[in-house]
Amino acid sequence: MSDRKTEGELPAPSAPALPQRGVHGWTAGANEAARRDAGARRLRWVEVDVGPEPDRRGILRAIGKALAFPPHYGANLDALHDCLGELAQRDGVAGWVVMLSGLRHAGALDAATRAALLEVFEAACEELAAAGRELVVLYD
Repeated sequence: MSDRKTEGELPAPSAPALPQRGVHGWTAGANEAARRDAGARRLRWVEVDVGPEPDRRGILRAIGKALAFPPHYGANLDALHDCLGELAQRDGVAGWVVMLSGLRHAGALDAATRAALLEVFEAACEELAAAGRELVVLYD
């Protein structure tokens, strides 16, 4: 059996650097390729630096600032859910990539709070997909 490519045969597509919609654990070292892939897919890259000692409200405020949520954003999980849903109404991009840098190693954030935050993002991914928009959430 030969490994040579025959005439007219297309090369195998390479795997995308960025996963499809949803919430994904991530390695920060892969950001450059993922950013290129996001640009090719017309996704706006938004990075939120969680910091070494975050609290729930601080993370929610940082997310709101990074995504330019409206002034009425209350920096709680319900408000996060509502404002993420409103992203479907924004024009100019096919969707968003939200990189939550440091979330996995945020020692001051308890596991239940981290899980609840990621659950809100997962629900938003599904809702935006139903509206024809993509949301990819990465965390390291």
